[in-house]
Amino acid sequence: PARDAVLGETVLKVSALNRGNKVKNVSFELRKGEILGFYGLVGAGRSELMKAVMGLDPLDSGEIYLKGELVKRPDPMFMQKRGVALVPESRKTEGLLLKNTIAFNISLPVLDRFMRGMRVDADKEAGIVEQGIDALKIKAPSPNINCSTLSGGNQQKVLLAKWLATDPEVLILDEPTSSLDDGEVEKLFVLMRQLKDKGIGIIFVTHFLEQVYAVCDRITVLRNGTLVGEFKVEELPRVQLVAKMM
Repeated sequence: PARDAVLGETVLKVSALNRGNKVKNVSFELRKGEILGFYGLVGAGRSELMKAVMGLDPLDSGEIYLKGELVKRPDPMFMQKRGVALVPESRKTEGLLLKNTIAFNISLPVLDRFMRGMRVDADKEAGIVEQGIDALKIKAPSPNINCSTLSGGNQQKVLLAKWLATDPEVLILDEPTSSLDDGEVEKLFVLMRQLKDKGIGIIFVTHFLEQVYAVCDRITVLRNGTLVGEFKVEELPRVQLVAKMM
């Protein structure tokens, strides 16, 4: 697609981030209305970097800024309240509670929207769930069936719907096309472009070469935990990108 979006302010800035031997002195910026790709081999430190940014893993050193404000102690609850959402790589061990329903999983991060004390506003919850099911075209006979009964592709869609329900300003997608067929991948890209047009900053982590070129504005390349290059998509031929990755 034509990459003609007008980018806004910097919504996320990471400076000299270090985490063990997996993330080494990594710095980058994400702007409003941008899709920033993180490309590299499995084991390059991509997922570890995103977990550190989200506060899931403690930092050894480095700084994280949200809209220019330093995050003193990043943790998942704080980052979520500040508009950051992470769709993790492993839906089965990190993303979903498979023995619970579609509705339970989608509504879990936004309980405060429909809880009144110990009571649930069932209509409001149903509206949030239905919106996610429609947006991602989740195929299921009912939102009240357990996620374990769904296909891998539909589980992945539930995971996406879960975090889109939080209305993020920064959306981190770690290998989100796992288990999706080609048609579903293209629908996801359409959705990503729609979110981009609304001004959401998106980080797209993938090891699929063609997907990086299909949807990203810029590509950041990681190798052995180190950032080895950052490029506009149109500036870097595919063979050079693979060489950087290797």
